[in-house]
Amino acid sequence: MNNLSATRFESLRLANGLTVILGQVPRLKRASAAIRVAAGSHDVDSAWPGLAHFLEHLLFLGTQAYPADEGLMAYVQRHAGQVNASTRERTTDFFFEVPPAALEGGVARLCDMLVHPRLAHEDQRREREVIHAEFIAWSRDTRTHRLTWQMHPLSRRHPVTAFHAGNRYSLLVPNLRFQAALKGFHERFYQAGQMTLVLVGPQPLNELRQLADRYGASFNAGERIEPLSPPALLPPERIAPVEPPDTETLSLLFALEDLPADSREAIDCLSIWTHTEHTGGLISTLRKKGWVKTLTLEPLYHFRQQAVLAVEIALTEAGIKASSQIAHAFFDWLTFLERQPDLTELQAEYTRLAQRTRATSAALPLARSLLDDGLKAPGLSSAGVTALRHLLGHLKPEHNLLPAPGACERQQAPALNWTLPPLNPFLVPAQIETGADSVSLPALQSIQEAAAGLGEGALYIRWHFLEPAAYQPALVRTLNHALKAISHQARQAGVEASLSTLGQQWQLRLTGLSEAIPAVLNALIPILHRPSHEAWQAFSQPPAEPNSMPIRQLISRLTDLMAEPPQTQTDQAGQEMEGPTQLAGQWSVARWDSLSIGFSKMELNSLRHCLLDLPGVPAQRPPVPPSRSGRWWHTVPGHSSEHAVLLACPAPPHDIRQEAAWRFLGHLVQPRFYQRMRVELQLGYAVFSSVRQIAGRSTLVFGIQSPTVTTADILNYIEAFLARLPTDIAALTHEPFEQQQKVLADQFLPSALDTRQLGEELWSAHQGGYPLTYLDDLRKAILALHPDDLQHALHALHSAYHGWTCLANHVSTETHWRTL
Repeated sequence: MNNLSATRFESLRLANGLTVILGQVPRLKRASAAIRVAAGSHDVDSAWPGLAHFLEHLLFLGTQAYPADEGLMAYVQRHAGQVNASTRERTTDFFFEVPPAALEGGVARLCDMLVHPRLAHEDQRREREVIHAEFIAWSRDTRTHRLTWQMHPLSRRHPVTAFHAGNRYSLLVPNLRFQAALKGFHERFYQAGQMTLVLVGPQPLNELRQLADRYGASFNAGERIEPLSPPALLPPERIAPVEPPDTETLSLLFALEDLPADSREAIDCLSIWTHTEHTGGLISTLRKKGWVKTLTLEPLYHFRQQAVLAVEIALTEAGIKASSQIAHAFFDWLTFLERQPDLTELQAEYTRLAQRTRATSAALPLARSLLDDGLKAPGLSSAGVTALRHLLGHLKPEHNLLPAPGACERQQAPALNWTLPPLNPFLVPAQIETGADSVSLPALQSIQEAAAGLGEGALYIRWHFLEPAAYQPALVRTLNHALKAISHQARQAGVEASLSTLGQQWQLRLTGLSEAIPAVLNALIPILHRPSHEAWQAFSQPPAEPNSMPIRQLISRLTDLMAEPPQTQTDQAGQEMEGPTQLAGQWSVARWDSLSIGFSKMELNSLRHCLLDLPGVPAQRPPVPPSRSGRWWHTVPGHSSEHAVLLACPAPPHDIRQEAAWRFLGHLVQPRFYQRMRVELQLGYAVFSSVRQIAGRSTLVFGIQSPTVTTADILNYIEAFLARLPTDIAALTHEPFEQQQKVLADQFLPSALDTRQLGEELWSAHQGGYPLTYLDDLRKAILALHPDDLQHALHALHSAYHGWTCLANHVSTETHWRTL
């Protein structure tokens, strides 16, 4: 594992009252900053619902020092980073992640936008319409309707039941009282005493401390404001239950008061053990009976000593008829846990998992976790164990607030044969038996130097088939169902495992802690050959109806439809008895190739021995298919009335100069596209452009979801934007052109990429037929670009010679698009 001895954390308080947490983490390739304001939706005057969320939006619209095109969002995008914000009930968080060299510029912009917001009325009017569009989508979402139903039994006096989303009718921009409330909220809460700044990265603590001192001092001095204690969660008299919105989900709800210290960790601990799939565990027992698809246990609200805990169990057809037995089993499982005389082993295992999470987290999730936990040691303390026992004592059938047939009887003793979760086998992985002989596998390409010394690795495996798979989506869905338990354990141990499709090919990714990956692969391989009997139930069941927003549904289909040949097969259930035969037939005609990054010689030898048992036959990578020229359309039907469009434009295949030009175009276009579509035209709240690696090619992707603009009009706006690009790009003078060239080229330095990013880039290059020197070749090609190269690339882009693929949730009305 990574050497943790050089990792250091520090907490301090500046003279103005700002709390600062610093983390020097040498293993990180990126740096992150996060600021929490101790105020959120529940701290707003009830006359102005949505004000806190509205202010969060306004703060991103630029300041006098940093106008919008130089503000935090544009800056982070230029450095290929991540940036976002979140308004919760009692907190508002702002956070970003960038290369270490760009951290100071990001911190300067973040602090400036929180201290000096413009709050111009014209900006407010525009942003209010964006929030109103979000509100419309939120109000139509089935999850919103279910949440409203879940909260029905709670007190109307408690803010958790109130409306906080905001819309054009609650955000009265011209109203003087509203303006006073907006500015007053900012002045009252956006001051140092109410804020916590977190900085983490590979930089020395002293360097991070200097950044905190320099920019943290810009906040007005202040003291922490003690929030008013919320009223009771439950009303004096119990509210009559309302019929659930559907029968496919069994819901339980608990209002928790007077929670002891460390209850947040206790809830997380209970959630982990409830979700753990093991023989004798809750979820495995219910799945074995064919009753449930998924189970979640999570807090919908948690502030101080109050929490609202929800349990959501997605039922199969058989489970709908057995809902009372499922509810009974849930409470029986809790009774079993409650009656354990000693929770020391579970406490120790939870602590090991929490420590592993901190030791392997990327910069951004690490910074956000420090906002939640501070420098408290990860894990479950003795106070947390007390809180867990308190929690188990309250989660009884008589305290459930929602209708749950047959679950109201109080259990005297566990009725089913439950067992405690076993220890995670990948936290201390077993060594793979390799023998004395080393193994040669030409189908596995390996690069070690790029990620040497990080303790992290990435393994990619691709299967291609001599014949297309019948029921491919159902087969992959079944395999993913079968791999769930091991994937969950692997994630806890610092390894992400995912099986996906790329057109008619299948891909397995294993990324994370390199010492654990061989053991994870060794555990996955037998399941790939022969999924369990219970897993085959997924093959014969229809796929779940998508409940994500339309643009996300389009994104989920993009790679399959961009591949050559594309995968347009409809996901449909098969006959359960036919599934094993179908899978065996596919493996019999499978050929695989693979790429590994960052493993030691011993780990690599273990991987090779594991791969000898992989389904299929090892083979050289297949040839790169030709481009699909012209304009292609695919409709992804859904139930939303909003219109979503995703336009994907790939670079010419196997041409490093064109790859470089495409990357540079994407780099320059991203902030322009957002400014034009989201800010100026206000087409919708889901607006983005990016360069994505799809099927081995750099692909410009443009996405818009709108509640008011039709599919045809969205596409017209995108095409008009592309038509203007030659003029816009030609206006770039020599100095900014070269400056942006260097910014982009530096993003592909080995020192700027963590192992996961490095792996994704090299795996895409491998799929595209490029050598393992791809990143160095790409950097040189970017730095060698001239303005004329971009104009040539724009001409190729606009002509769709190398293919445009448009995904939309409504059919095309244009005749020049061919159906995919």
